[in-house]
Amino acid sequence: MALDVAGADALRKHNTASSLRAQLPSRIWTQYFKFGFVRSPWEREVSNYEFIRQRRIQPTFGAIEHLSSFDEYVDKYVRLNSYPQRLFFTDELGELIVDYVGRFENLADDFARVSSTIGITATLPHLNYTKHRSYRDYYTETSRQIVGEIYAEDIGLFGYTF
Repeated sequence: MALDVAGADALRKHNTASSLRAQLPSRIWTQYFKFGFVRSPWEREVSNYEFIRQRRIQPTFGAIEHLSSFDEYVDKYVRLNSYPQRLFFTDELGELIVDYVGRFENLADDFARVSSTIGITATLPHLNYTKHRSYRDYYTETSRQIVGEIYAEDIGLFGYTF
């Protein structure tokens, strides 16, 4: 079945499932396999930090270039600019409304599972790659706790540990 939706431009790659459900006809929402991928909040913030620093994308880079450390980034930037991943997958009541949530840490296997489920053969390109050390090396106990508190619901819902 081809997706025939007026205003398909609104169906962008970073939409929430709740937003998509509101935009799509209910027959499409219920018939299609809905999936997405999550990442450890601690690893995600290191990746975000290095992506911003390495690409120097404005205005985001301008917001962090004066910060002296990753800890300061967590304390001053992440506290104000966090966006929990659960919001991409849940409804207004916090209930999962997608069929499958894969993990970035198992991306190849989880994507193969999705591909098999929807009956396609596909490869997943690796885009927006940033080089960095293990995410654990970036954290002090304080920054680890801050990220843990900010993303506590994600950590619980998706079963992450540091």
